Amino acid sequence: MRRSVDTTVLSVSDSKSMVQVRFHLVPDAQARTSVESEGLWASDLGDGTFRLANVPWFVTGVAFDDIVEAETGADGRLWVTRVRQWSGRNVVRVSLNVQGDPDAVVEHVGTEFTNLGVDAEGMGPPSWMLALDIPAEADLGAIKSLLRAGAEAGRWTFEEACVGARWDDL
Repeated sequence: MRRSVDTTVLSVSDSKSMVQVRFHLVPDAQARTSVESEGLWASDLGDGTFRLANVPWFVTGVAFDDIVEAETGADGRLWVTRVRQWSGRNVVRVSLNVQGDPDAVVEHVGTEFTNLGVDAEGMGPPSWMLALDIPAEADLGAIKSLLRAGAEAGRWTFEEACVGARWDDL
């Protein structure tokens, strides 16, 4: 999902407490999971809004530091109703074609991206994946070039889960 940049960003000091907010997922034949929701940690900003505090594995259209609105559902959980403000961060998921020691491959590929200023979190069996948290100020051209080169070499496939216009323009 593409987002446009809103430069009004609340500071982390505005947060009061960490809670889990949930997103509904629609499993399909191409989904990486059969679960119907994903929970992300968030800072409670106290007015029905929450700042996401981690990178999603399955939800699209949201990124670390986004501000979302959530309401308590009948099950007592907080369910996201909409994204109020995009943080400007991009999320790309990389599905690795593992040959050899999977942990070593995840670590090596993760290091390739962290060297470009990207935070990379790995996931293990059955799917070997990295969730990339790409700051707005990162060298998007270099990151996108690495992603394309790795895909062309058969090292991985990737999914643009939440990117902005700057990403699209490259």
